[in-house]
Amino acid sequence: MNYRKQMNNYVYAEKKKFYKLTKIGINEFDSRKLKEQKQFFNIMGILMGLGGLTFGSICFLCKLKVVSVIPFIYAGLTIIYFSYYVLTKNFRQTRFFQILITILVPFSFHWFFGDLIPSGMVALWVLLPLICSIAVADIKHTVRWLIFVILLYCFIVFFRERFTTIIININQEVTRLFFDINSLMILSLLLGLMMFFINNRDKTNKQLALLTQSLEKIVEKRTSELKINIKELALTEKELRNNNEELKTLNEIIKNKNIE
Repeated sequence: MNYRKQMNNYVYAEKKKFYKLTKIGINEFDSRKLKEQKQFFNIMGILMGLGGLTFGSICFLCKLKVVSVIPFIYAGLTIIYFSYYVLTKNFRQTRFFQILITILVPFSFHWFFGDLIPSGMVALWVLLPLICSIAVADIKHTVRWLIFVILLYCFIVFFRERFTTIIININQEVTRLFFDINSLMILSLLLGLMMFFINNRDKTNKQLALLTQSLEKIVEKRTSELKINIKELALTEKELRNNNEELKTLNEIIKNKNIE
């Protein structure tokens, strides 16, 4: 029982740390949409950085020391640029750089291994920065990144044959390992992103429902007050009519007295 309590406390503490990391660069004066974009970007950066370290370690253990440098450099650049982001709060520049290197890393693997299949479908990682650009920017930015990805892929297809000397040959077992790892990690990250979107959607719907209920109560209150005011106004008008009748009667009496 005590062990379970310790584990729960540990998990809670780690969740709290992770939550603090997701709030990097968020200003209290930011709009709600910008806060969500920054939080999503931070989550993507953390997960992709961890993914870079994991993939670099796997390449190193598979004796692909030259290739393992790429994901390690990516993880290092992510740490450096996020540190710059914390100091400067320059979200646009950090966003651009992070999406750029996250696109270049999969294509670097694709280039070194010579094709999509030998690389273990590593080029599919490019889906994540494209999804990230939708969440943290807008459709126009995403279309620009998509065009860049297409041009980059065309460049690799047409010019790779001229640089066959730098292609690294790997055995089928390593290719299968890369394929399994890439599939698992990409699916896990995509599922995590979907959960993030759904969670934010549910929060927004809940807040809208509460706001609607609050507005309905305010409208109901104002309507009842208006009804009361209308009743009071009707009574006031009735009293005014009665007063006018009394004044007319008094005027008639005064006129009659004056005639006498």
